[in-house]
Amino acid sequence: MSQPEITSLEMRNLLMDALLYENNDLGNQDVFKNHDYQGDQYVLFKLVEWLAIKHKLVEKKINPPRTAWGTSGHSLIPDKTTNFTDNEIKRFYQEFNNLLFHGIIAPGAVGGDYSLPSIHVTEYGFECLRSKEILPHDADDFLEKIKREIPNIDEWILYYVSEALKCFNANCLDASTIMLGLANEKLIKLMIESLISYLDMYYLKYNMKALQDYRKISEGYNAYKNALEHINEEKKSSQPEKAFLSSYDAFKRIESTVHSEFLRITRNEVAHPNEIRKERIETLMLFMTFIPYCKNQYEMIAYFKKSVTYGLDGIA
Repeated sequence: MSQPEITSLEMRNLLMDALLYENNDLGNQDVFKNHDYQGDQYVLFKLVEWLAIKHKLVEKKINPPRTAWGTSGHSLIPDKTTNFTDNEIKRFYQEFNNLLFHGIIAPGAVGGDYSLPSIHVTEYGFECLRSKEILPHDADDFLEKIKREIPNIDEWILYYVSEALKCFNANCLDASTIMLGLANEKLIKLMIESLISYLDMYYLKYNMKALQDYRKISEGYNAYKNALEHINEEKKSSQPEKAFLSSYDAFKRIESTVHSEFLRITRNEVAHPNEIRKERIETLMLFMTFIPYCKNQYEMIAYFKKSVTYGLDGIA
């Protein structure tokens, strides 16, 4: 199986990693930190290439030449002066200019040239670089980010996401999507279970048959949404509970509905022989939205559990 080309999103992530990189394990290539986060475009390219090799995103056919700090650019020729393909070189330039356009980096360096190819990281850029999303090739960091942001996340969700990461990094995109679908199904089941306990305590007359007897996960998810809408309408006409309204707003955010529906549909697509194949960029976007999506759902689960334990709005 040939090595898949690096996507634009992955290239952007590599650029951001390279600008803040602190270790000295990239082919003896010096890093921006050692020069007050200043340098030039060609040095940045070499750091990005070494990072891509380290993360096994490209195959090292040649040893990228080391450059001295402040050298001028060299011709980038695939398989001769770089391991990147023509398309990957173009994506580097595109994403490099995106960082310039958004003010992450700016032309010029103290003690160097006042214009390109000399560059430096801006103050605004530091904030952006440090808060960027972690992409799937950083599997351990990705899982640690989930556990850090959702400390009580279910172990089965973590397991399925871990398997999805392994599949993605092996370029098995259909299998990766199925594993993410399983993680989502487990999450939906936890959401439904917490809601049933809440309804059983505060909405004794609510018909929970659809929540309890669903056969397909999509049916259970639709029943969950309908029950939330019912609760929301009732609370509008009574004393509002800030905790519920906050959690409900989070649930209604676009990634909640879109992500859940997309995962459900996608899993159905790849689980049946209907000649549909997922693109790398599609699967990558699922990973990037999974953490905020999952975090939103756990806010709602936490509200229901606190209400059952301590009373409405979590007040004993």
